[in-house]
Amino acid sequence: MTEQTPEFVAFAYDASDQKVISQVVEKNWPSAAVHSGGVAEAVALLNKGQTPHALLVDFSKSPDPEQDAKKLRELAPSTTLIGVGATNDVVLFRKLLAAGVADYLIKPLHVESLQQSIISAAHFSAGEEKKSGVADLIVIIGARGGVGASTLAVNAAWVLSEEYRYSVALADLDIHYGSSALALDIEPSPGLREALKNPSRIDSLFVTSALVKASERLYVMGSEEPIDDEIVPDPAAISLLLNEMRGRFQYVIVDLPRNLLPIFDAVIPEATKVFVVSDVSLSGIRDTVRLLSKIKQINKKSDIRLVANRLIDTPTGITVKDFERGTDSKIDFTIPDDIKIAVASNAGKTVSAMSCGAMSSPSKALLVIREICQTIAGKAAAAKKKQNMTSIMGLLGKKQ
Repeated sequence: MTEQTPEFVAFAYDASDQKVISQVVEKNWPSAAVHSGGVAEAVALLNKGQTPHALLVDFSKSPDPEQDAKKLRELAPSTTLIGVGATNDVVLFRKLLAAGVADYLIKPLHVESLQQSIISAAHFSAGEEKKSGVADLIVIIGARGGVGASTLAVNAAWVLSEEYRYSVALADLDIHYGSSALALDIEPSPGLREALKNPSRIDSLFVTSALVKASERLYVMGSEEPIDDEIVPDPAAISLLLNEMRGRFQYVIVDLPRNLLPIFDAVIPEATKVFVVSDVSLSGIRDTVRLLSKIKQINKKSDIRLVANRLIDTPTGITVKDFERGTDSKIDFTIPDDIKIAVASNAGKTVSAMSCGAMSSPSKALLVIREICQTIAGKAAAAKKKQNMTSIMGLLGKKQ
């Protein structure tokens, strides 16, 4: 982006919409530019080599909004694109999202809805841009019960959303004993149940309504269905659900129960990275070997990272080296046993959130979780994390 290019540029036909846009952006982006026009004017701007962080375009006079959105995305792949139009149509909405539009608003514009859309766009542009419009799918699996896989999933999702400022969806696929909603002190959602029972309902609007907001950038699908309610996991429904989620977020974190083998084939091949979590124990060695074998059987090219959790130094116990020899695999991350994780969990918070408040000293476990998130996000994003957390707050007028 050149120095002369505003961080936010808008093209709208109606004077009333231009007024609303100016009202919303003038405080957050003093250099924002609001012009009269639509797709043609936006294309002309981008053809000059000017690529703002966020671009709002009026599609109301476009004969083919989907193709025009694709053209704009090709000209500015790193720019967050917001569309507005007069057509209130679900099919068009889905096509525009698939074409790379971050959000689509119906005219006439209103301050509140536009404000939320632009804030989301700012958060999106703060993160490291993806090479495509599909979110990275991060799968976290416990080799056995009680090893802390769900705790890692919740805390990693929080760090990615609140520290790296990515838009993140957390999908807890344990329909009966899911703990994500409980860990974040939010209400469980019937979304997973509905998706499994009525796959035909799954679309972007269903995903939006089924997710529960945990923070400004983190949304959760977590269930606590009655244990005597038999719900058969449907691989096709899970695949469709995750694909829709990947079209709406930058990262989708999947807490995948190890016993849901029928849906492994739908999830593992699509995973960007798979984190296998275990304790350092004899049964942990056995179950890790079995789980790694299953994952590699499904996809030999899976990017698997092994996490040893709740590590306790005991002279008579199994060591990390013993574990690595027994599994014939290198441990990538070792998370120490940390009481602060339990304290945060019992408070319905993540350890990252607690570290910003009640905890006076940093959690040792959190330090490793941040290393894991750096692996997920990449070195470039990690280097920019501190800058993102300060500069974007300034752009948004420190709104949280």
